[in-house]
Amino acid sequence: MAWHLSAQRTDYLIKNSSMALLWFDREQQQLSLNSSAEHCLTLGLTSPDNVSLALLQQHWQALLSAPTIATFLMQGDVGDTLPILHIQSQRRCSLQLTTQDAGGCLLLLTDADNEQSDKANPTQQFDRALSEISTQLIRCSAEQVDQHIVAALEAFAQCSYSDRCYVFLFDDDGEVINNSHEWAAVGVSRHAHELKGLQESDLPWFFQCLREQQQMVLNHIDSLPRAAQAEHDEFKREQIRSILCVGIFASDRMIGFVGADAVKQQRDWTHDDIRRLRLVGNVIFNTLQRHWDQQALDTAREHMQALNQRLQRQAHQDGLTGLANRRALDRCLLLELRRAARQQQALSLLLIDIDYFKAYNDYFGHLHGDQALKTVARVLQEHAQRSGDMVSRYGGEEFVIVLPATDQQQAEQLGQRLLANLRAEQIAHPASPTAQVLTISIGAHSITPEAKSAPQQLATRLLKAADDALYYAKKQGRDRYCCSRSISY
Repeated sequence: MAWHLSAQRTDYLIKNSSMALLWFDREQQQLSLNSSAEHCLTLGLTSPDNVSLALLQQHWQALLSAPTIATFLMQGDVGDTLPILHIQSQRRCSLQLTTQDAGGCLLLLTDADNEQSDKANPTQQFDRALSEISTQLIRCSAEQVDQHIVAALEAFAQCSYSDRCYVFLFDDDGEVINNSHEWAAVGVSRHAHELKGLQESDLPWFFQCLREQQQMVLNHIDSLPRAAQAEHDEFKREQIRSILCVGIFASDRMIGFVGADAVKQQRDWTHDDIRRLRLVGNVIFNTLQRHWDQQALDTAREHMQALNQRLQRQAHQDGLTGLANRRALDRCLLLELRRAARQQQALSLLLIDIDYFKAYNDYFGHLHGDQALKTVARVLQEHAQRSGDMVSRYGGEEFVIVLPATDQQQAEQLGQRLLANLRAEQIAHPASPTAQVLTISIGAHSITPEAKSAPQQLATRLLKAADDALYYAKKQGRDRYCCSRSISY
């Protein structure tokens, strides 16, 4: 999967690492390298910016079967290593491609002649481990972040001879802090499970020190001041002899801290220990920030999708009854007419009107009228549940049911059930001349459209035929079903 290494990140990795690092721009075929890499390559440069590939190949040659160093840089994959030889001094080095994106690749330069001395150097070991972990953290998924953060803590512990390393992070409100990640040596107790929900008032001196000095360096807990009695008791409970903590800050706001404990024996922390722990904190923060940003983006995207879906529903849904509205009906009717024409199937449409609904509203009021509309909508919906059936509110007290693959006889059977089931609701309607309960009148029309039929014109004629049938049902006394004759166009 392709990914992008930002210019800021590239600049940091190259200029601030004690390792020999190079960045190769594949489009420009230019190299950038830090002073360690320049010293190792002995190119005699005063500035490592914009070094040409040709200059590198004048001094060094590839030792493998690959034709040139250029081939390796232009076509290599992450993990590939190319031994190279200095043409004059015959000194050997290795180029390892550690990271790449569409624009270029990051390379680790190893001096083979000094490899053994590098292995004995803890600074080199730590920088190499942290560089590898940083690369993994940039590329890893959200599910892999925690294990790589613990690996970064372990790398620091092994370099500083610490027995326990950890990360604490504040919650979103900045009121409560939790031990989110922990590494501990074999035989050393772990406390992440119990160090949850802490407040600054639990360890006031400790947090004041972190906020004011951005770090706390304690070579021996007995050197704590009297004001730090709570801290002394907690450190003693965790069997801590020496402790080093560095604050993690974002825009001058402390969001947590990374720390290390010496448990088995007392430890005098060095400036290198502080520097390395701060590097670990920066790596962890940058990783967490990237995933927090991604989570925020995903949440925003999900929110927008839900909002769009809700707006889509509202645009095609009647607000009172929850049925499809006129806009949705028009779309559905055209779609089903085209399908009926292709498959040469019958299609029926029922146009339904509540009898004497104005009189009902005048008698009971509009709140009762709204409730009556909802009840009628429910009864209609309960009896038109096949795939493709649509019940919609046509306007006011009128409703339409579209019934695909339904002939005149099947439509009439459904219509008679609707009449009976609404009467069974026993919604009182004293103002109705037809009955003492709420009733409906139904006009229906069934067609089998030909393939050449124009859907828009056919929809208009279908609705007109159903409306004529409804008018006839009302003229015959209401509370009844009436269907015009089935014809083909």
